[in-house]
Amino acid sequence: MGVMKEIWQGSKVLTKCAWLGSKFVIKNTPTALGMLWEVKKEINSALAQGLHDVKIEYKRNQLENKINQLNSPNKPINNMDDIAIRINDAVKKAQDAAREGRGNA
Repeated sequence: MGVMKEIWQGSKVLTKCAWLGSKFVIKNTPTALGMLWEVKKEINSALAQGLHDVKIEYKRNQLENKINQLNSPNKPINNMDDIAIRINDAVKKAQDAAREGRGNA
């Protein structure tokens, strides 16, 4: 009978611990989930802001590079727009030279 009493006492203690533990978990789960949700929102916000800053910096660097290419006299030809601009500049110079030649003759 002593063994059965010890088993019964042990099972009562384990059951009570399980019951109190589950009550604690159920009671605090919404709080823990809310805290995790807030942390997730903060991380997402920080990542989004970081990506936005990187995109803006990238666009600014691209614009600065284009401006530098357009301002440099010996710029490399990178695309069709640059070629068209150079052709138009050459045509204007040729037309100006032709006008000056006619005016002097």
